[in-house]
Amino acid sequence: MGTEILVDHLYDEGKKLIESLDDAGLKCPIALLAHFPDESDWEVLLGIPGIDLNGKRKILLQIFNIIQNKKIDLDSNNLRVVDTKSEVCQDIKSRMKTGMAIGKIPFINKYINSRPFPDSIIYRVN
Repeated sequence: MGTEILVDHLYDEGKKLIESLDDAGLKCPIALLAHFPDESDWEVLLGIPGIDLNGKRKILLQIFNIIQNKKIDLDSNNLRVVDTKSEVCQDIKSRMKTGMAIGKIPFINKYINSRPFPDSIIYRVN
């Protein structure tokens, strides 16, 4: 499969995950499909408030239970969960706000605060 097809598939699976998380009451106000310079693959990034304070373990268990139960084609290699206070979340929040609807906004070759931002497809920034 070509890179574009793989990214489209990953985008679709990320969208299914976000919709399933919303249905389960686990809101992630920041969600994007990102290609970080230090990684070879694209990743679904979920920004969840308070995760640094409350710990990732419980949230990750919930997320992976949903992935398994809904048969979503994602695993730990293409999923990144961060606190909404992380640099990447704060940077994208400084540039846009989409609300909680799920979109497909390309954000490629951009700089925020004089730093390159990972190439991304934005699901939501709220």
